[in-house]
Amino acid sequence: GPRPLVLDHLGRAAGAVEGGWATVTAASPVAGQSLAGADLRGRVGASVIAIARDGELIPNPGPEVAPRPGDHVAILGTPAQVEALEGLLESG
Repeated sequence: GPRPLVLDHLGRAAGAVEGGWATVTAASPVAGQSLAGADLRGRVGASVIAIARDGELIPNPGPEVAPRPGDHVAILGTPAQVEALEGLLESG
């Protein structure tokens, strides 16, 4: 269906916002760290908007949630931010 207007406004305001998915590996420096402790937004600017774990979806995960190896992480940010966060989560 049509995109919600707020997304259009956000996209225009930020230049280009996109989403991506990354799978956390055991090699990731943030595996097992809480989102707050890993400070992903501070490090790369992208936001974690959901985590899929064992067939369950954790929408809008709180700062205490820790990505684990095997988690699928939904990312929102500019293309460069999404790519940077994917790199951190997948290999470090």
